[in-house]
Amino acid sequence: MRRISLIVLVLTCSTWLAARTASPQDPHRPEGQRPHGETATGQGAASAQAPPTFRSGVALVQMDVTVLDEDRRPVTGLTAADFIVKEDGVERPIAAFTPVDLSGGSAAVNAAGTPAAATLPVAATPTAAATARSDGSEPGRLVAILMDRSTPPGEPTLVAKHIANAVVDALGPRDQAAVLYTGLGTPQEFTRDRALLHAAIAKSDPSAVLSDDVMAMREFQDVDPLQTGSCYCGLCVPETIAHVAETVQAAPQRKVLFFVGHDMEFQSARDDCGFLLRKARDRMVRAIDVANLTVHVIDPSGLANPLPSAQASCCNTPFHRDMAQKEAAKIADENRRRATLMTIPGYTGGRTVLSTNTPWAAVPGIFAESAAYYVLAIQPGHPAADGSYHRLEVKVKRRGVQVRAREGYYARK
Repeated sequence: MRRISLIVLVLTCSTWLAARTASPQDPHRPEGQRPHGETATGQGAASAQAPPTFRSGVALVQMDVTVLDEDRRPVTGLTAADFIVKEDGVERPIAAFTPVDLSGGSAAVNAAGTPAAATLPVAATPTAAATARSDGSEPGRLVAILMDRSTPPGEPTLVAKHIANAVVDALGPRDQAAVLYTGLGTPQEFTRDRALLHAAIAKSDPSAVLSDDVMAMREFQDVDPLQTGSCYCGLCVPETIAHVAETVQAAPQRKVLFFVGHDMEFQSARDDCGFLLRKARDRMVRAIDVANLTVHVIDPSGLANPLPSAQASCCNTPFHRDMAQKEAAKIADENRRRATLMTIPGYTGGRTVLSTNTPWAAVPGIFAESAAYYVLAIQPGHPAADGSYHRLEVKVKRRGVQVRAREGYYARK
């Protein structure tokens, strides 16, 4: 699929583009970056103490794989022989394999002591040479915290900030994080400085606050805050996720995005929005593939009750029938919302946290699960550059374990 043309965006959604002028420019691709969802790799495994990058002339599909035991603890000590990888149902040989363990050295420092916190521009994420430490240890994760405008104002906004602060608190000493807002730019670029990250979270409001004029209109018609001029057709959500993925794709370490929000819009019944959303969604998915980005979604809106009320179903009157229809539509929308929020984490091997009044409590567990993982690469069975989708399935030859990995990829075009 082709990317959304800048000319189309200028002509059809100039209002939305005007609101994005404060956002960071799309990053320049670092040297050596490949324009598709595959990576170059060799036939042997890289050293476990070096960043998990592979280089040769063979185009391979790379994936991060987490293996958890029954208590959701990472399983270490596996070898390539313990894994089975299938592409479109056909087993493929593992061409490259690297175990990564970020937990053992979490408290270690090199002879020179802990390096000073370094702030790195979101458009210039460190490459392998920049992130490798002098002691040969793993460079840590790149974590993007995306505060989405779908978060309702009030208590959910406070909960969203609590979630974001919990992510910062869970960072390892070598992890770097950035704070972003859909449609509102990057208040804090990638850094190890937790004080800067906490400050960026505290000073901004992620919710889509409507103007007084729009609020007055709500008395006469429904107004969706996700479809306002500052985020025309909801494009700012897939566009921002794609921007993050394109920024970090050349970095060798594990790349993670925490989406903190109440909803995602990836399709629309409106003709003008439907076309643009499909283009933005395709760009987002392909960028996620190229970057090998893991996406976790955490909903800050708390418990929801999608069940119909007893009052709506008690009587067969026009009033109660109308009430039942409205509640049925509300339940259908809630089910759609939940299914949409689970889509990208399911595709990338991430987690979705829904229907809890303490969503921040899940954050330490998510970090613990990714403290040890495996980088696998296979040679695609269908190397044609036709842009087609290919399903991936990863299994481990052990009982009682859970495997989390990406579900597929799009071939290059």
